[in-house]
Amino acid sequence: MKIVFFSNSYLPYISGVTVTVATLTKYLRKAGHEVYLFVPSYPGHHETSPHIFRLPSIPSTYPGFRLTIPWITDPKALKVLKDANIIHSHTPFGLGLLAMFFARIYKKPFVYSFHTLFKHYLHHVPLLPEKTGESILSRYLKFFCNRCRMILAPSKKMKEYLRSDGITANVEILPGGIDFDRANDLAPAKIREKLGLKPTDQVLVFSGRITKEKNIEFLLEAFQLIHQKHENTFLVLVGSGPGEQSLKDLAQKLGIGSSVIFAGSQSHTEIFNYYAAGDVFVFGSKTETQGLVISEAKAVGLPVVVVDEAGVSNSVVNGEDGFLVPEDKSVFADKCLEILFNPELKERMSENARLNAQRDFSAENIAEKLIGIYFSLI
Repeated sequence: MKIVFFSNSYLPYISGVTVTVATLTKYLRKAGHEVYLFVPSYPGHHETSPHIFRLPSIPSTYPGFRLTIPWITDPKALKVLKDANIIHSHTPFGLGLLAMFFARIYKKPFVYSFHTLFKHYLHHVPLLPEKTGESILSRYLKFFCNRCRMILAPSKKMKEYLRSDGITANVEILPGGIDFDRANDLAPAKIREKLGLKPTDQVLVFSGRITKEKNIEFLLEAFQLIHQKHENTFLVLVGSGPGEQSLKDLAQKLGIGSSVIFAGSQSHTEIFNYYAAGDVFVFGSKTETQGLVISEAKAVGLPVVVVDEAGVSNSVVNGEDGFLVPEDKSVFADKCLEILFNPELKERMSENARLNAQRDFSAENIAEKLIGIYFSLI
C-alpha cells in the first residue's frame, strides 16, 4: 500500500504531531508499506530521503513553527500522489486543503487526524477577536471535516467534541502510539548528574512547550506547596518556548527558583532519559486532545499526576497508574506527595504505568489498527 502523509509539523521541529507522524511512518514502513511525506522545509535542514517532499515555508507567530506554502509542481511528487492508495492529512489548514484537493482530483480516500484543539491557540492570532475567531474556526472545521472520508480522533472525549461541534463524518478513535524502542537502554543517572540532582532527591518531570496553553504556572504553584513540605523535591521542565522567562520570574517570586530546573529542548530520544530520571510525571495542560507525553512517561514507568481536562482522561487509569485531579493546586500537590513518599504505591503505579502504556499505546498495535482502517476505505 502507498500512503501519503501531509503534515505542517515535522522534523527537525519537535511537537506531539511531529512525534506521532514520525512514529506512524516508522511502523507502517516496518509493516511493509510505502509512506511518503509532504512537510515544511526548515532553514538549515537538508533533506536526503526520497520519500520526503519538503515544501517552501515561512515563519509563523508561533516560535519554531513554519507555515507551509501549499503548492506542488514537482513531477515526482505529483506521480506519488497519483499512485497513492490513501492520502492522509495531519492538519486541516493549508496543506490539509491541498491534500484534500489531490485526494479529490485523483479519487483517493481522504483521512484527517484531529490532533489539536485549535480554539486554545487563537491567542497566537492577536489581530482576531477571540469570539470571532472561535466562530470562524468552528465553521471552518465543520466545512473541512465533513468532507473527509474518515477522521481519526485520539480519544473518546475528542470524538464527542467533534460530534458536539456539528461534525457528522465517520470518526474512529486512534491515539498516538509510543515507540517502545525509545524506552530501552536508558541512562537516568547521567541525567541526574547533569542536572546536579542527588539519588535521594524526589523529582517531578514535565515535558512540553513552555507556553501559556500548557498551564505551567499552575504546576509551579502546586510545586511550591510540595517544596514547603519537602525541601529535597525538584521540578524539571523539559522543553522551550516564549513563556520561559516569565516562568523563571514566577519561580523566583514563589521562592522555589533554585528547585525548578529549566532543562531546555531535548531530542525526542533524550527526552525518554529525562522521564526515567524522574519519580513522577506532572501535567497541567487543559488543551490536549490526548497528551502524548503522558503515555511516553508511563512507558518508562513513571506514575503521572494530571489535571483532568480535555482529552487526557484516556491516557491515565485513575488510581492505577496515576491520578486525574481537578485544577486545584492543593489536591494536585497532595497526590504528588502521596506517590513520592509511599514506596509501595509508587512501585505499583510504576509497574502498572509500563503495562498500561504497552497495552493501550504500543505504536505497533496502533499502526496495525490504522492499516485496517486504510484497507476498509480502499
